[in-house]
Amino acid sequence: MPGEGVKVYTFLNQTFRMGGKGEYIKTNIEEYERVDIGCGYFGILFKNKQKGMWHITLEDCGALIGSHKSKKSLIKSVKNDVETGDPELMKKQIEMGIKQMKQAKTLERDDWFSKFK
Repeated sequence: MPGEGVKVYTFLNQTFRMGGKGEYIKTNIEEYERVDIGCGYFGILFKNKQKGMWHITLEDCGALIGSHKSKKSLIKSVKNDVETGDPELMKKQIEMGIKQMKQAKTLERDDWFSKFK
């Protein structure tokens, strides 16, 4: 859906930084696919061209829930996680994800993509 941006976020682990344990970082994605990941949930699937990988976030809160070099493998893995997950725990994680998104530091898209290994 080019042109209609969505906010996405992840936790950036900074264990080797003095005094740092990590932070939430977010960016806006303009090119993505909305994917049915099962149990009434949808994901936002997008390509990280810098690292040659795919990412998927949960549409309800923008939290990154998977990354993989293979688009097909990523979708399959996320669908399996959703289908075998605890529905009550997933609801709590979404609520927490909404709060974490609000706390996340905004980065330019290229900078956000560069954080992945």
